Amino acid sequence: MRIRLSLLLAAACASLLPAAPAGADAGDPILAGRGVVTMPGAARGWGFPALTPDGGQLLLARRENGLAVYDTASQAAPVTIPGTEGANAAAVVPSADRIYVAAMDGNVIVVRASDRNVLKRLPVDAGNLNNVLYDPDSGQVLLTSGRRDAVTRVYRLDPACDCVRAQQDLPAAKLDAPVLLGPGLAALPLRDEGRVAVIDLRRMAVTRLWQPPSCPRPGALAADPAGARLFVACRGVDPRVLSLDAASGAVLASAPAGRDINALAYDSRRGWLLAPSGTDARLSIYEARDPGRLRRLAAIGTRPWAHNMAYDARRGIAYLPSMDDTEVYPAAGGEAQRHFAADSYAVTTLRLREARP
Repeated sequence: MRIRLSLLLAAACASLLPAAPAGADAGDPILAGRGVVTMPGAARGWGFPALTPDGGQLLLARRENGLAVYDTASQAAPVTIPGTEGANAAAVVPSADRIYVAAMDGNVIVVRASDRNVLKRLPVDAGNLNNVLYDPDSGQVLLTSGRRDAVTRVYRLDPACDCVRAQQDLPAAKLDAPVLLGPGLAALPLRDEGRVAVIDLRRMAVTRLWQPPSCPRPGALAADPAGARLFVACRGVDPRVLSLDAASGAVLASAPAGRDINALAYDSRRGWLLAPSGTDARLSIYEARDPGRLRRLAAIGTRPWAHNMAYDARRGIAYLPSMDDTEVYPAAGGEAQRHFAADSYAVTTLRLREARP
């Protein structure tokens, strides 16, 4: 009995450990290696990953399984912060020693970053909160709410008081993840309305509202502040990625894309735009250095449903969470029923090579 218990404990611990990184083909000009980290837990879904500013820790929002922290250097087993159940997204504010967690119950979970203790749950919205973004320039935190009927509210949280200072209603049923467009400016995709909004975080006011052509459902954004560009992933029957002028919203370049893209990242050193499609189980990489051109350079195989991503541009590492699933198709037609498998949560890590001239 004692031997059996020891074996069971060893198996449970092993499920938390990262697998040894696998090397890529020596001739592969894009991928240098890959690995995977797995964690046990319930199977209802997961939220967004995010990196600390130095890239040393990966925050994994796992909804009912809480917020887990993965040390990217030591690659030790991820540690879940107690009291963070419902975590859908997280952002670190180093100057305030805070981690702010957007939760599915409409609360913001305030965590002291230095010791990872939950200080309080701050009620913000009657519905779920979808995402959170920290702007170092203004020192403020933007919170976005989840799907609503016609109007979606965003909030500005002040780390000086751990409190909401302002809010703004947007004419949108669904807001996807915001990105920083510049100092004090955040861009948000209004997916169902086919628009992209730019918000001044200090005034909490919409300063620009664009409707890019051939982009019926903008679902993900990435910014190139140095090049004054905003990249947009467009869902729909003809999925595409666009490069927009960050001042006017004019389309600079366009290219075919994978389906249902939910995250984008721009690597300014390599000049690459990364676009994961969980539906296609591919991470597409575009050559995007030229402002007037987007060219698909490669597509790396991932796991199905690896649609969210955190990207460490300094180290060239993409982190893509996913879970195993089963789709059941109703006899009468309609949307498929999706069932995720318990204890199947996995984060695929892809290490990219430097761009070749």
